[in-house]
Amino acid sequence: MNRLPLLAALLLPALLTLTAPAQAQNPRIDPSFLLTNMYRPASGTGALQLRDGSRVVVGNFTRAEGQATLSGLVRYLPSGVPDVVFNTAIETMGIAITSMAEAADGRLLLGGLGGITQSGRVLPPLVRLNADGTRDATFQVPTPNPQSGHVTALLVQPDGKLLVGGNLSFMGLSTGLARLNLNGTLDTSFQPQLTAGVLTGVRSLVQQADSKLVVAAYVQPAGSQNGTFELLRLLANGTQDTSFQPALAPGVVLAAVALQPDGQLLLGSVSGPVLAGGTASLARLSPTGQADATFAPPTQLVPNTLAVMPTMAVQADGRIVLTNNGAMVTGQQPVARLLPSGAYDPSWSVPQAPADIFPFASTVQLLPGGQVLTAGQLLRLGDAHGLARGAAVLNSTGQPQSSFAPLLQESGAVHDVTQQPDGRLVAVGDFSEVNGTAVRQIARFQPDGQLDTTFCRLARLTGGLPLQVLAQPNGTVLVGGRFEAVGGSARVALARLLPDGQLDAAFVPPLLGAVGTAGSSSVTLLARQPNGAVLAAGSMRQAGIANRTFLRFDPSGQPDANFQPSPTLIPNSLLVQPDGNIVVGTTGPQPLRRLWPDGSPDPTFTPPVFTVPSGVLRVSALDRYADGRLLLAGRFAQVGGAATTNVARLLPDGSVDASFASQVFQLDGRVTSVAIQPNERVLLAGSPQFIPTATTNSLYRLLPDGSADASFDATQGPVFGSRNQGTARVLVQADGAIVAAGAFETVAGLPIGGLVRLLDPNVLAVRAGQTAGQLQAWPVPAHETLQVSWRAGIPARRAQLLDNLGRVVQTVEQPAPGLRLATAGLAPGLYLLRVDYVAANPGFRRIVVE
Repeated sequence: MNRLPLLAALLLPALLTLTAPAQAQNPRIDPSFLLTNMYRPASGTGALQLRDGSRVVVGNFTRAEGQATLSGLVRYLPSGVPDVVFNTAIETMGIAITSMAEAADGRLLLGGLGGITQSGRVLPPLVRLNADGTRDATFQVPTPNPQSGHVTALLVQPDGKLLVGGNLSFMGLSTGLARLNLNGTLDTSFQPQLTAGVLTGVRSLVQQADSKLVVAAYVQPAGSQNGTFELLRLLANGTQDTSFQPALAPGVVLAAVALQPDGQLLLGSVSGPVLAGGTASLARLSPTGQADATFAPPTQLVPNTLAVMPTMAVQADGRIVLTNNGAMVTGQQPVARLLPSGAYDPSWSVPQAPADIFPFASTVQLLPGGQVLTAGQLLRLGDAHGLARGAAVLNSTGQPQSSFAPLLQESGAVHDVTQQPDGRLVAVGDFSEVNGTAVRQIARFQPDGQLDTTFCRLARLTGGLPLQVLAQPNGTVLVGGRFEAVGGSARVALARLLPDGQLDAAFVPPLLGAVGTAGSSSVTLLARQPNGAVLAAGSMRQAGIANRTFLRFDPSGQPDANFQPSPTLIPNSLLVQPDGNIVVGTTGPQPLRRLWPDGSPDPTFTPPVFTVPSGVLRVSALDRYADGRLLLAGRFAQVGGAATTNVARLLPDGSVDASFASQVFQLDGRVTSVAIQPNERVLLAGSPQFIPTATTNSLYRLLPDGSADASFDATQGPVFGSRNQGTARVLVQADGAIVAAGAFETVAGLPIGGLVRLLDPNVLAVRAGQTAGQLQAWPVPAHETLQVSWRAGIPARRAQLLDNLGRVVQTVEQPAPGLRLATAGLAPGLYLLRVDYVAANPGFRRIVVE
């Protein structure tokens, strides 16, 4: 169900309160711009098929099958459709799931990190759920400290008792392994006892046929805060079996243990060789702990680390299925199958699309018939035009089943946004759905925020990620990044789109390299020179030519041999001046340069000396004032001897502007984008601190002298969000409105994701061709009366006030400067003032009436 109309209806009262005088804030969400929500495919961290055929998937998702979930957990019925009853019951449960198992009676056991919350109640990090998703209140885990600890391993024994591994401080235990009775109470007959040290953590555990337990454990010597990973065998009562002494490699970090039908043990490591003197991250041991010298697995194969479910399983015929997140072997990633000898099974082949970089499997579970249930960042599993998957069922040959393709999503991210001459916005980034409509990493928005679905369908980008977008004066759009196709047609890293979104076949850059392969091309920056030439920076490969980091392309897409910047120049930011000169921000001792239009150094530009107490110098964002001064941001503490942190202003010749200094951001903060408003106040996107939280503000404003603008309430803008990226790009529209784009999920506490337009009553902008002195309107916001004036001696034909639907609500013919418009009878909201002059272009002002 599309919830956008309902969401808009619920949020409208909240938006309207933003215009009420008692709630006046700066900036404000623009109520005339449709609220935006973006999503992308999310990864799974575990999947479990229960005995009744239903499947439970957990992961880093906030939506499953279009429905919001706080728990990151969803259950599917055996038919493959979501279990509505179960999912509704758990959608308000807050839990970072770290382990999962099926109890003997079919109920679901969940282990978590820290306390689990539900409806304001704190639960212990171990719960059992009924078939309908409700918490099983009969499961009475002892929890003197419910908000501490975590569960990393669960094993249901044949008698129904439950082994629990992890940090068990929530139970009041100092050991990392315990056994619970069927009702959740502690089984005191099980007491883990080691000959030396204390078992404080568990990565994996299995039970042998003789009831002994093999545990990949973290063991700390008594009185020490440090320990080592060991492979232990415990008797049924928890006492250590000292006859089991495998020779592990020093410092090994164990990842997984699996039991073969013949009693041999498989052991995986994420730190290199498992065995002392060995070469592989996988080993096989005899039941007594002796290394099996006949077992020869691939040396680059790496099982997954700590996981919700087992990462390795053995089929009845001895073949081994496991996660493979190391070796880049065709058909054997992210899930591999080995023969009993350890060699790759040639009859197994997991499909992978060429552009899928580093697919990652978290867990595996063997199903009847040789099928494998897996979860992770599985990407597209061979479907070049499909969406990434978070969970899948692989058949006995490794091919994915089409009948199980869960739609798991998390918040999307906009990497860049540009405005076309007609006011429409084009955004690119990591997203596959916008406002309920399927898109592919590029979207165009009408001036009111409505999605241009035709453009999105024609311009879809596949095979990677777009990073930059640039609107051109003729309505075409340039896109750069890491991708392989536009609208289904091959195009690598750089493309030009026609005004309707179709790929422009007349622009064919000769860039090579499939995404994810050695030497693949990537475009990270785009700029346009006055003559229409396109500047691109990144890592660009052409046939027979060494990799280039900075190129210029002519209108047909061919590299311009006359453009010859230094081959060692790697731009972080680009700004083209009206005269065609190029300002380049980079990393290193001299992080700012200016080039002539042909790429050669401009000797008339003398940048100041940048200094920093430690670390690297960097200029990562640029903007230009109308008079030629430069605004720049990056990482620095002094510029030309003036103390200014991460933001500075230069005069047109490159010398420092001593009238500007900023100390708003800390040195270890980061600025992702800058923009100059018409009144010369400065917008900064980024974080003022080294490690922002999800609720850290990500849009700030400085006064023209660089000091903090106290009238700008950053809490009314985007925050960093769960992806910890916040605002990536900010631009100022001609009418003074602020467009912010990034990976945020809330703005002013409202659920708005990826893109937002904000109003700013401090900025009285005018249309191009007019000067600030020609049309003025005050007060903004207006209450009873709006006063309008313009430069004396300029006659006007008409003054009109239009509502946000474009309807004229007031007209005054042949007005004179000093005009007064009554606004007391107007509904609160956004209006546009238009004055038509006799011998000049019309003037416009955006007006807010309260």
